[in-house]
Amino acid sequence: MKKELLILVISFGLICGNVFSKPTSTGNVKDNNNGIQGDILIHSGNIEGNKNDVGTWTDIKSISELKGEKGDTGEQGITGLNGVNGEEGEKGDTGIKGEEGTEGEEGYTPIKGIDYFDGKNGIDVDPKEVKRLNSRIDNVDNRLSELEETQTIVGLEGRIYDSKKWQVNIFADYSTNRNKVDRTGVRFTYKFGSSFEERKIEELERKLNKLIKERWNEETREESIWERKRFYISNG
Repeated sequence: MKKELLILVISFGLICGNVFSKPTSTGNVKDNNNGIQGDILIHSGNIEGNKNDVGTWTDIKSISELKGEKGDTGEQGITGLNGVNGEEGEKGDTGIKGEEGTEGEEGYTPIKGIDYFDGKNGIDVDPKEVKRLNSRIDNVDNRLSELEETQTIVGLEGRIYDSKKWQVNIFADYSTNRNKVDRTGVRFTYKFGSSFEERKIEELERKLNKLIKERWNEETREESIWERKRFYISNG
């Protein structure tokens, strides 16, 4: 609104100046450039010839004084509608037909008795035999399933020979999963070090030897005392 009012005032001033000014001379208004629609003529400050005012056609937008304050940003417009699909294009030209291939060689017909022979008819299987085989297969599956389970074993072991370094045992293991004896055999054991029993026996032997030695020394001392007593008695 301010811009339009200023343009109106400038235009009105120019018109009044030309209409109501006293014609003291034959001066005219001239321009020094080519204007376009919407431009206004502004005095350039130059006068040519017999008081000819020279103006310049100017775009209103280029005059900073005529520009108003920047307005607030407007609300976002409504999203436009989707455009209409374009028309279907014209069908393309049909491609050139390729050259016809060379005819293949005639196939070979196999001869019966040379290239192939008729198989013999199979023997019919007795349904009872089929049932028996199926039963055996089921039994094998059950046994394999039992073997895959964690086995609970009750074992019996007997020692038949034992020395300082070797021990021989017989054993038998019973599987509670399958309700049968699982394994039997002979087990050989080699002793790399002394066992707990051997260490205890050696300790007892040392104690026993010590006691025997102490007892022998005591008896020897008592015999020596009695011999001395008999000597003194006999020699009065």
